[in-house]
Amino acid sequence: MTRQFPQSFGWTFTLTAVLVFIAALALVSCSGDKGAESTAKRDTININLGNEPPTLDWSLATDGSSYMVLNNIMEGLTQFDAEFHPLPALAESWTVSDDGKTYTFKIREGVEWTDGKPLTAGDFEYSWKRLLNPETGADYAYFLYDIVNAEEYNTGEIDDADKIGIKVVNDGTLEVTLKKPA
Repeated sequence: MTRQFPQSFGWTFTLTAVLVFIAALALVSCSGDKGAESTAKRDTININLGNEPPTLDWSLATDGSSYMVLNNIMEGLTQFDAEFHPLPALAESWTVSDDGKTYTFKIREGVEWTDGKPLTAGDFEYSWKRLLNPETGADYAYFLYDIVNAEEYNTGEIDDADKIGIKVVNDGTLEVTLKKPA
């Protein structure tokens, strides 16, 4: 004579097996092994982003996950102190013209990309003009609208990127001209 189990037996057995596995895994995880602690690198930070960043293209990033990563791997010309005063970052210094419209940034020497190529003023010009290029479709292009002809280029009123107030003086010097002091 064969014994028959209720139809829910398979589901109940499977659920019980999964719960036992999870409990065993939890016990192993809480074993207090200090070996893992000693193998952690002191120059590494692990951050739970919650989800995958949709992009690591800073011209296209608009979400918190992408920003979290980009903010930790990229740096701008300047940064802020605790009172939101600008401090040098990739620009070692800058000057402002008497009329407050032209900023001239001296790029910090000795900064290299991961491939070993030196950082230049041309990298900033390329990046900012790419952000403004209508074909890029950057949601935050308007952040640069204080620059001469930036809005006009981004909205298609002009099609010559050389008319934007972003100019490379030399490899170590970037000049930015604004519409008005800002």
